[in-house]
Parts: sequence; C-alpha cells; structure tokens
Amino acid sequence: MDDRSVDLSASPAMLAAGLCNNAHLSADGSFMGDSTEIALLAGAVKAGVPLIDYTRTEEIPFSSERRMMSVVVGGGDSPMLLAKGAPERIMEVSTRVLEAGDEVPLDDERRRRIEAATTDLASQGYRVLALAMGPAPTGDGEAIEANLTFVGLAGISDPPREGVEDSIQACRDAGIRVVMITGDAKPTAAAIAAEVGLGGDAMSGRELDALSNEELSEVVGRINVFARAEPRHKVLILEALQQAGQVVVMTGDGVNDAPALKAADVGIAMGIRGTEVARDAADMVLLDDSFPTIVAAVEEGRRIFANIKKFVNYLLIGNFAEVLVILIAEAFGYLPVTAVQILWINLITDSGPAVALGVDPAHSGLMHEPPQRGRLIGRSMLALLAGIGSVKAAVILCTFASGLVLFDLKTAQTMTFTAFVVQEYLRLAIIRYQERTSLFVNRWLTVSVSASLLLQLGILYGPAQEWFGVTALGLGPWGIILAGLVIAFGLAIVVTNMVVARFGRP
Repeated sequence: MDDRSVDLSASPAMLAAGLCNNAHLSADGSFMGDSTEIALLAGAVKAGVPLIDYTRTEEIPFSSERRMMSVVVGGGDSPMLLAKGAPERIMEVSTRVLEAGDEVPLDDERRRRIEAATTDLASQGYRVLALAMGPAPTGDGEAIEANLTFVGLAGISDPPREGVEDSIQACRDAGIRVVMITGDAKPTAAAIAAEVGLGGDAMSGRELDALSNEELSEVVGRINVFARAEPRHKVLILEALQQAGQVVVMTGDGVNDAPALKAADVGIAMGIRGTEVARDAADMVLLDDSFPTIVAAVEEGRRIFANIKKFVNYLLIGNFAEVLVILIAEAFGYLPVTAVQILWINLITDSGPAVALGVDPAHSGLMHEPPQRGRLIGRSMLALLAGIGSVKAAVILCTFASGLVLFDLKTAQTMTFTAFVVQEYLRLAIIRYQERTSLFVNRWLTVSVSASLLLQLGILYGPAQEWFGVTALGLGPWGIILAGLVIAFGLAIVVTNMVVARFGRP
C-alpha cells in the first residue's frame, strides 16, 4: 500500500455500506430511515462491521444531480472517505478497484466486468448501488470525490408491495394509464415494470434530454417506464402529458419532487417517507404510501360522483314529469293534483329516497368505465330527462284522464297523486337496471321507499284523507295505476337502451 492506503481491517464494501448511511438503529433494535439505507445498514450490522468504532466528521449529501453521497469518517488507521451512489457515477470518480484485498488500476476490462455485473443484477430487478472509498480529503466540495477505490456493488431487493399488480390492472380497466418514473437504472426499472404488469419499453433521463418537443410528445404517449430520471424530468413528462390533454396525477416524496407535485392536476405526497416540503406542495397526502390505496380512492371518488349523478338524475326527471303533467292538464282546464298533494309528493320522494341514493355502493362495472371529466348533466342525462320524463308525464296524464272518464274528479286527482309517488320509484328501478344491480343492494334506500309507500297508504286509507283532499282507492283505480306503472317501466327501458346506445351511460 502507498500513501493512499485506507483502513481495510473490516470488509470495505460493508464498511462503506454501513457508514456512508443516514439510517440508524433505534434503542428498541429497529432500523429507522430510508428503506434503501436501512437495507445497507442491516447488511453491515449482520456482517459484524464495527460501526461504533468510527466517527463521521463530514458529509456531502446525496443529490439527484450528483447521484452519490460521501462521508468522511475517522477511527481506523487513518481518516477515510466513503461513498455510495449510482454505479456509473461511482466509476466516474474511481481510478482503482479492490481485488483480493489489493488495489489495482480500474482499467477498461475491469470496468466492463463491473458494468456487466451491474446489468445482470439490475435485470433481475435489484436496485444496484456502487461503493467506494479513499483517503481523507485535503480539499472540500465535489473536488474531493475523485481518485477513489471501487470496492463493490450492493444489490438491494425491493419487491413491489402485494396488490400493486392487481391495482395497475384495475387502473388499466378503468381507462387510467400508469407511468413509472424512477431514479433506478434502466434494466432495474424495466424488470420491476415487467413484474407489476407495466411492461413495454423503458427510457432513461438522458435519452429524454436528447428529444425534440415533437419527439417528446410522441414518447410520453407510449412509454410507461422512465429510468434514471431527475426531478426536472418529472416536470418535463408532466407538462408533455398535460399538453396532450391528459389529466395527470403525480406522486412524490422528496424535496425536489415539489415542482412536479405543484404542477400536477392532483399532486399526491407520501405520508410516511415524504418530506414536509413535498407534503406542503401536494394536494393530497397518502398516509400509508401504498399504490393500491390510490386506486381505492379513485373507486371511491367514482362511486361518490356516480351517486351525485343518480341523485340529480332522479330529482330532475321526477320534477320534469310533474311540471309537464300540471302544465298540460291546466291547459285543458283541470287541476290534476292540489298544492298540498304536490308538497307531499316532493317531501316523501325527494327526501329519504333521494338522500339514500347518496350512499349507494359502487356497482360492479364502475371501474371498467372510462374516466369522466366531471360533467353532471351531459347529453345522456338530458336525453333521459326528455325521454323518460315525457313517458312518465304521458302515462300519468292517461291515468288522470281515465279517472275523469270512469270515476270523478276527486278520484282522478287521488289516482294522479298516487301515480306520481309510485312512478317516482319506477325511476329507481330503471337506475338499478342500468347498473345491473339488485333492487335491494342499498338497505337505506329499501327502508326509505318502504316507509314512503306506507305513509302514502296511510294517507289514502287513514284519517288524513280530508287534509289531503283524497279518497280511498278501490281495485279499479289501483289496476289503472299499476297498468300505467308496467307500461311506463317498459317504455323507460326502451328509452334508456336507446340513449345509452347513442350517447353512452349518463
């Protein structure tokens, strides 16, 4: 050894892994810190490296630009510099390599062997870091990270969490594209992507830098895996996707991720390993750092939005039919329902059942529908409003006319009053038909509809008849009401199928 000698009494690679590290062992014996650094520290501890014999005196922290971290430690034969980082970066600052305990020149042949070993580990899905060491520096800054001795590679297995592959498939079924942007090497990124079902080609940050704006737009439209990416590449990819008209959700955890989180349509910061800067820049914080939780949140958001649309759909169609019936009947000089009856209809149909729709569970096909841009009333909704509203109005007008012809005005008004109530619940049956779900999937809706019908019967056959100006209905009037219900249901099914075929689901 010459004057460049360093303390090699411990395993050099394990020494660098354990000391060039900001993870630590807590009092209860658990490891705390970044998951990658925890893996390196755990390996050093298991190897029996005497870490407590060394004291750190200086640190040059990791940065995405430098892609390496260095520390100066004392405690051995002499102070030394230890470094870890991306293999290609560590080889740039290394001039020697440790072989069988001796330092030998890092020539082209040895570089090729290290590169081959790195590629082999990365292609198996390992996160690969290189380790190096050298004598204590005499200068400061990046200039001291030179003429190091390459001492080894660390392959860290970081398998995807359980459920990630299924969640990515769920996104694909829902029309959501998942893009992976990582600082890992290209072979590592490609291997992990294949494991979780992303597949396809991978592109590095350097390759992105060489693209024109037109080429970038084409690339981000088809490439799902970006490796060795810096924070600025995240922003570059984000902006290209937004310019293509995409709504982009970006996740991140580091300080440098803040610009991308801020610029995204929805920025999601990691709650466990995320920095405070990332959390402040994000729109949402993911408390468990789990990708399946994001997918679950998407499904819950879709469920809520679908229920809001059902609520609006139900109320608009029912009220549209009411207005049509009253206007047309008034045009012929008749009052089909009284003011108090209208108030009662709105009370029992627009309160409990409508509110209960808001807690409907997600139907089975919800995550197989394409994303929607947040329009509550689109062409499908307007077509259903006009079509089904007109059908209901026509059937109820026929019910009122039948009551006038066969019975008397009070009976005709009572029939119309009751038809309005039961026809409102017809709309709920049509909604269930659209979703291909059971009528009784929502117990709160079942309870509210049952209670409303019982209250309606109580008015028809109880002491409140005089208050509401109704009369008890016999079998004849009920037969007309139920016949109208069946006819309206059949016509509503036809209208619904036509609207869905023409404009899609509302």
